[in-house]
Amino acid sequence: MSKVFYGIENNMIDVTETALKNCLDSNGTFTLPECVYQKANLLGGDFLPGVNKNIYIKNTDGSTDFYGYQDLITIEKFPVEAESDPVQPATESDPVPQL
Repeated sequence: MSKVFYGIENNMIDVTETALKNCLDSNGTFTLPECVYQKANLLGGDFLPGVNKNIYIKNTDGSTDFYGYQDLITIEKFPVEAESDPVQPATESDPVPQL
C-alpha cells in the first residue's frame, strides 16, 4: 500500500489514514486541491503553522513521489491496503521515513 506523508523533508507526519478517508473517491481516485488551507483541512490540520508543507507519497515499490505545497494532486487507481492490512495511525515513536 502507498503511504501519504505531509510536511517538510525532515519533519513530516504519516497522514495516510486521514488522506484516504478524505481524499479517495469511490472510483479509487486520490485528489488533493491546490489550496494549502483546504489541503491542511483534509489532512487533519496544520501541524507546522507558517511553513509551506509538501506531500510525499511512498509507493509500494519503495519509490517516493514529491508534490509541492501548491500542487494539485490527482492520482487515479491509488493503491490502498487489503482489508487484512489495516492502516495504523502514526505515533510519536514511528520513525520519519527516509526519502
